[in-house]
Amino acid sequence: MHDEIHSDDLERHLRTPENRQLLERWRAAWHRCGAVPTLSHFNQNHFTVPDMAAVLERLADGEFRYVYFGRDLVRAIRTDLTGRRLDNLGRDVPDSVPSAYRMVAERMAPALAVCTAVRSHSVYSWERLILPVHDDRGPVLLAQSMPLVMRLDLLEAILHSGPSAMVAGTPVRSPDGAMVDLSLILGNRAAVHLFGWDDDRPYGIKLSSILVNLDELELMDFCNLVLSTGAASRLEADCIVGGRRGTYEIAISRFEGGVTLTFSDLGELRSAYNALEQQKTELVIANRALEAQKAELAALAEEMRAARRALDEEMAQRVALEGELRRLASVDDLTGAINRRAFMEILQREVARSVRYGHPLSVITLDVDHFKRINDAYGHAVGDDVLRQVAGALVAAVRTGVDEVARVGGEEFAVILPETHMEGACILADRLRGLLAEIEIDASDPSLITASFGIATWDNRFETIETWLAGADAALYRAKQGGRDRIEMAALPPAASQSRAA
Repeated sequence: MHDEIHSDDLERHLRTPENRQLLERWRAAWHRCGAVPTLSHFNQNHFTVPDMAAVLERLADGEFRYVYFGRDLVRAIRTDLTGRRLDNLGRDVPDSVPSAYRMVAERMAPALAVCTAVRSHSVYSWERLILPVHDDRGPVLLAQSMPLVMRLDLLEAILHSGPSAMVAGTPVRSPDGAMVDLSLILGNRAAVHLFGWDDDRPYGIKLSSILVNLDELELMDFCNLVLSTGAASRLEADCIVGGRRGTYEIAISRFEGGVTLTFSDLGELRSAYNALEQQKTELVIANRALEAQKAELAALAEEMRAARRALDEEMAQRVALEGELRRLASVDDLTGAINRRAFMEILQREVARSVRYGHPLSVITLDVDHFKRINDAYGHAVGDDVLRQVAGALVAAVRTGVDEVARVGGEEFAVILPETHMEGACILADRLRGLLAEIEIDASDPSLITASFGIATWDNRFETIETWLAGADAALYRAKQGGRDRIEMAALPPAASQSRAA
């Protein structure tokens, strides 16, 4: 606690009823006489200075001297300061007290000083109300000191804050001054339980009455040492408490006027320690089991990852195989061009797109001229090679990723041309005639490879894909009938209204 001095709004700072009452009486007397009252003016009857008050006069040198010291103050600090000068008390007086006295003497107005007790063994802090008054000596100060916090209350709070059994006591000394026992004044709840008391304020109980083998212990020697040096100490002792022997660690600390003893049951502590060690062992075993399970789970996880990798590889192989099967199902084995089934699927999609968006779409059908003569003259192996070269020439001439080349019969091929009008299809067909003429049948045979071409461009008047392809085939037939190595264009069918009129 810090020392405080207050000179304004004292009613707000006062905490003890005795000082409040004294201040009210002083103010009433001041109002009656209109000046600093005399001691006799405090009330209309005879006034007696309170037993917790002192009267001080100011000397010629400016210092103060006690001219009266209340009997209860004497009991509290165990000294009568009557006749003593304040400046001769040294450290027995807190620094704030002389300052407060001078303030009141100079201002002739009340003040309040809250300060830490120095000489009292039972009081921790004081509330000191200082009033200017007059008596037959002239101006004097009336100072009433009321305890704010008792040291015993603080000690009790400390004892009750600990979980172990704690007691506090004052020395019982032999005639030669040696400490031979303790007279207990306080104990906490754990001590009540340990010693079997009915109350936690065991006033006057001797320590020897609860520790029946106190004479066998060195406890009093340790207590004497702690009281003389102020340094805390501890010892381990076998104590008989309530007829039961136990091993305790006893911690000893000094407080003003006595010592505190803290009893820690080492048997309970050792049992708790052993229980903790047992739990530690069990945890180690459990941890090992968990580590083993962790290793098993890690191995299982690795097996699952390996199985997943194998499954992924198998799935990839299956997807690749399915893709290859789809490719083989749509590709002509001999030439590598798409087959007739794939040709029809693609053609259906392209016709649907052309109808939906109104984009042009053409198809070229071609048949290698006199192919039977090649097979008859050179054999099927040469004939197959010619077909492969024809397919290669067609693929090289069209747009990659846009146009499609198909082998739709023995020596018959077809080319799908999206986004292509009749004019563009005719130009491409003419280029194909030139490319086919460059194919060699045999180094000794200067004969040229020729083909007949039929071209049809989609128009809604064809109505069906079959009708459209039939138009291209009819143009191809006309090219063959016209002497081969020719390009013919399919004629558009008449409109539906014209057909009905005819």
